[in-house]
Amino acid sequence: MVVATSKFRLLTDQVAQSLDATDLRVLEVPHPLGGTDDSTIVSWADAAVAETLRLFTGAAPEAQASKPADVSSAIAEMQALVAADGGELVLDSFDDAVANFSLVLESAECRECVMPAEHLEAILLDKLKPHAPNLDTVRISDPRV
Repeated sequence: MVVATSKFRLLTDQVAQSLDATDLRVLEVPHPLGGTDDSTIVSWADAAVAETLRLFTGAAPEAQASKPADVSSAIAEMQALVAADGGELVLDSFDDAVANFSLVLESAECRECVMPAEHLEAILLDKLKPHAPNLDTVRISDPRV
């Protein structure tokens, strides 16, 4: 089992595929771990208990079952779009019906240049829906709101 933060999930999947380890079990946790306060880390760990147990016991993990490589590619596209304006789009959680993201703007030279969350949500839902048909909600936490 591998633990990867959301920012490095696509890379983890790509490395696993290149090593012919497509059955690699990956626990995806929010990003970043470094610099995040202890109480937030503990809450993320608590939220990951059920998925961790599924991964260790050999049950099919929900996040991997509902998040194929095409979904990761769509997310990476959106992350690149936001990065072009100096922001970062971080995947916090993803299940069959809901995907939650955080918009990080600390390094953005022009915070207002980054598209508003409601527009990003609509675009991302359109990009993800063909690959995750049960997905009906994309939420992006925007620090500007």
